[in-house]
Amino acid sequence: MRILLTRFGGLGDLFYIEPTIRALSNKYETKDIVLRTHEDYKNVFACHPCISNIVLDDNRRSLGYFYNNEPVEGAQWGGVNPNFDLHFDFSRCLHFDETTGEEGLTHAIDVFSSVANISLEDKKPRMFYNKVVVPKVKILAQLKSAGEDRDLSKDIKIRDVIKSFPNSEFIGETFIRHNEFMSKIEACDIFVGTESSGVIAAHAMGKKTIGIYKNAERIKTRAFDGMLCYTQHNMIDRVEDLASGIRKFGLEIQETDTSL
Repeated sequence: MRILLTRFGGLGDLFYIEPTIRALSNKYETKDIVLRTHEDYKNVFACHPCISNIVLDDNRRSLGYFYNNEPVEGAQWGGVNPNFDLHFDFSRCLHFDETTGEEGLTHAIDVFSSVANISLEDKKPRMFYNKVVVPKVKILAQLKSAGEDRDLSKDIKIRDVIKSFPNSEFIGETFIRHNEFMSKIEACDIFVGTESSGVIAAHAMGKKTIGIYKNAERIKTRAFDGMLCYTQHNMIDRVEDLASGIRKFGLEIQETDTSL
């Protein structure tokens, strides 16, 4: 059984698909799952045990399989057999109005699994990457987001709160490779992030995770149990809550490091 998965990005959405990848592998008893994605995301699942190959395409779908039609034959597939038994196209998922109340309260994990028509026993994404050596930090913050409406990197008040704690660092504002990005998250104690890939990865790694989401609906459809979540509106008006949240998660650290 050979399966093709299509999703061109972004990084957070690919993380939400990860439980579905494992479930498909178990259901169809195959490790021959090929991911078609954009070049920017070619390394995201390079170490995933259920992914056999990654092929690069663009939103024009130069490789074919547009609405499940036939592949485009030729060298563009890079030596990968372009014929598959199943094709699941996740590229149009999550394009709904979350204020309608119809799909708006469906978690992203469940939206992707429903496309594959599969039930998930384990809904927590797992992270697979090649670890690199990076310095440990107590607080790692990702305020930069690809979505301008979720980007908090220029919010001085939030940045000042994070910088007020010793041994804190910001990530995502300059380009770093995927393995370094993941390794930095693994090396932190507390992760603070806007609604983007970092909070998903941090929670999956068991980090104390604080997420700042666009609105309450996005918390319901993007966040996970065990995270400390705020909306952007509340955070802008009450940045002291962020400091309280960091202290709450940092209590265990304070017992051994009184500088926090």
